[in-house]
Amino acid sequence: MGLEPCQDFVKEQLFLFNELLLKWNRRINLTGHKTAKESLEKNFIDSLALVPLMVKIKGKVLDIGSGAGFPGLVLKIYFSCLNFTFIEVDRKKTAFLATVIRELKITGAEILTEFLTIKNIKLLGLESRFEAVVSRATASVDHLFPLAKKCLKKDGIYLAMTSDEFFLEGEKEKIEECSYSLPFSNLKRKIIVLKNDKL
Repeated sequence: MGLEPCQDFVKEQLFLFNELLLKWNRRINLTGHKTAKESLEKNFIDSLALVPLMVKIKGKVLDIGSGAGFPGLVLKIYFSCLNFTFIEVDRKKTAFLATVIRELKITGAEILTEFLTIKNIKLLGLESRFEAVVSRATASVDHLFPLAKKCLKKDGIYLAMTSDEFFLEGEKEKIEECSYSLPFSNLKRKIIVLKNDKL
């Protein structure tokens, strides 16, 4: 996929994260990927596809609909200097996120057990706060984009991992798409890039 090799510490952290995920997944349905290889590819490697698009980001990142930590917690481990906020409505999944963060001694991570709406963004202190917002197959991009835009700083960027077709009506030239294939299954994936300074 054209990614640089991870540092040993990052690989160790991601390995421990996957071990915890597989352990919890036996009792609680966190993801549909049950084997170590499938989880590695479709959770971890897939999340790392965002790395080349995030290398210049500094400051705070929001992961909308974090689930079991994809892509946000994988990216937090990779970019340890960035501060991440994870928002997820499912309490079992936020309990898992909290466990991984505690076990791996991760700092600069905040978890919100909430359902994000336009109305509660300001109440939660998320308005115009982030340099980047990420999401992966949480909901349609059409639904998530207004939420992401409200949370972004003026020059922020929204990175949406999706299989949806998405067109910002009348402004298609402002959308970038990055396509890639997963290494084992060769499944096709897509990242939609929306820059707030152009909208």
